[in-house]
Amino acid sequence: MAYTAKIGGVPVFIVAGSLKIDQSVGKKTQAALTVKTDSYTFFQQFQQIQVYDDSSNLVFAGYLNPPQAQKPGFQPSLVWTLTAMGQEYLAKKRVVQASYTNKTPGYMVRDIVTNVLAAEGVTAGNIYDGPTCSDTLYCSNSLVCDGNTPLAQKTLFSKVADALDSLVQDASSAGVSYYWSIDKNKKLDFAPYGSSIGPAIDDTTIDQMGNPPSITFGNANYRNGQYVTGGVAQTLTQTETRMGDGNTTSWAMGFQLASMPTIQINLGNGSGGYLGWTSQTVGLKGTSGSQWYWAQGDNIVAQDSSGTKLRGAPYNDMLQVVYVGQYPNTAIVYNAAQVAYQKSIDGTSGINEEIATDNTLTTANNALTEASNLLTRFAQQGAQLQQATTRTGGYAPGQLCPVNMPYFNQINAQMLLETVSIQDLDGVNIWYVLTGIQGPYDTTWVDFWSRILAPQVQANSSNAQSSTSTNTLLDMTATLAPSADLTISVYACPIASNSTLCGSSTIVC
Repeated sequence: MAYTAKIGGVPVFIVAGSLKIDQSVGKKTQAALTVKTDSYTFFQQFQQIQVYDDSSNLVFAGYLNPPQAQKPGFQPSLVWTLTAMGQEYLAKKRVVQASYTNKTPGYMVRDIVTNVLAAEGVTAGNIYDGPTCSDTLYCSNSLVCDGNTPLAQKTLFSKVADALDSLVQDASSAGVSYYWSIDKNKKLDFAPYGSSIGPAIDDTTIDQMGNPPSITFGNANYRNGQYVTGGVAQTLTQTETRMGDGNTTSWAMGFQLASMPTIQINLGNGSGGYLGWTSQTVGLKGTSGSQWYWAQGDNIVAQDSSGTKLRGAPYNDMLQVVYVGQYPNTAIVYNAAQVAYQKSIDGTSGINEEIATDNTLTTANNALTEASNLLTRFAQQGAQLQQATTRTGGYAPGQLCPVNMPYFNQINAQMLLETVSIQDLDGVNIWYVLTGIQGPYDTTWVDFWSRILAPQVQANSSNAQSSTSTNTLLDMTATLAPSADLTISVYACPIASNSTLCGSSTIVC
């Protein structure tokens, strides 16, 4: 029995060899096929389409993109060139409007499923709350670590698909890559890659004659030194004093402000004395009702237009601003073991460096942690398994699958499925063409992972300034020689007898 397909609930004839369904990590499912009908059958955009294998198992469900028809000569038939999108369409067509306080990414995803996507028939699948925060994991400035749970303050008003992308970014900010998907059965998953275990890939299931597999060894994104720039580090508390001149209402501080400052003024009495410091109200720029205004990342504090300007001589009114500043920061981290390994391979210094830009970093420690996380991900060797072709189902992108191909030196190796392509290679049966990765090899997946963890800002090779701070994390070794002195004291106690006199200081055995 050959595979079958339905459009709008009606069986259709698919031209042999034209079916291809691509599912990839970080990309939404797309299908392409050619269908032949009579001249009285027409398809519409958004019609439902289902594809079943030769055992009547559903392998794809989605919705047609704008269909294209062609009439071949004078024959009473039409040839349709069709493409379709997967169930992620349900998240693209709906809007979520919600506000959350101290909630995990997983909580918000469940809430979106319950209050928005349930109306489309979507149910909750594997939904994780997000990575736990620890000393070695970086939590972004939108996450507050409460114990071991990252809690976010978030307001969502966007397409559901965009909201889920944003929540993936929040959950992935600790260095553990997350993804979301809605499968053919309308089940929504929000989970880290590799959290689902897929079927084994070995010689007993794959086609080695008609479509022999291949493997490429290497890591196109290898690095053993990582720069992270674009963020800022915070200063110690700064206290700066300015003298009035009767005209100035905006005052520049030595650093950009990282948080709300404390502002006081001291009015002179005209005779060299002062009336005492008076606290001022401070508000964000763009608001009103305060005596002074500030903005994060801005080094200017501005007086309200209704305020009395600070006077110059002979009064010499004074302004005092107490604040925590911030300044551009670059973190550098090296993996010493990988540097030495690379040196043994290529005969050079062994150093292989990359730059990442993340404008969301607000502390030097966060920048160092992100650089370390990137090295953990990319400072390793990689391999890519290609064209592993099988008729066995059950595979999905993001699964971690055991691979046993001894001739490729892959013995119970763990590979992440990057792509699952469904095709009718023989025109009759459904075949699954698998691409697996070991380490951060494939560009598509790496680009997706990098997009999640970094803002859409390209590194600027000329943005290093004289005020830029550089934090360098060095791998160092030390030899410890612990020693200890043991002093043993023996205390004897008297044996109790009729002649033993016991007092308050006597311990009797």
